[in-house]
Amino acid sequence: MAPLCYLGVMYTVEKEKAYQREWRRRPENRERLKAKAAAFYRTVDGRSYSLWSAAKHRARKANVPFVLAWQDVKALLVAALDARYVAINAGGHMSPSLDRIHPPDGYVLGNVQIVPFWYNMAKNKFKQADILEAVRAFASTL
Repeated sequence: MAPLCYLGVMYTVEKEKAYQREWRRRPENRERLKAKAAAFYRTVDGRSYSLWSAAKHRARKANVPFVLAWQDVKALLVAALDARYVAINAGGHMSPSLDRIHPPDGYVLGNVQIVPFWYNMAKNKFKQADILEAVRAFASTL
């Protein structure tokens, strides 16, 4: 690869990548990168990218279609946050989760929705109607 020149210093792309790898491995920089990644994760962009990336990995592993852009997941997440049934910074059961409505159809627009994590896990064992019935019964006692 041809050498590059920056501020009068000649270097190659391979040399630059090696420097960046070494920089990331230093303990003082590793903590800074962790903090930066954690701060990004708490944003709508960060959380939607995380949901998109994890879904892409699961789709590849399960051999189901994946035809979602990161911006599609972001739009779904913003709509869910506006409806206030998921919280971006919530941990555990109220965290946003990307749910396939009909799992064999894969991750395609129209077949995915953002739901709270507890609902997505409950769908693994129960039918949607049973979950909604339980939620209504619980809500009626309040």
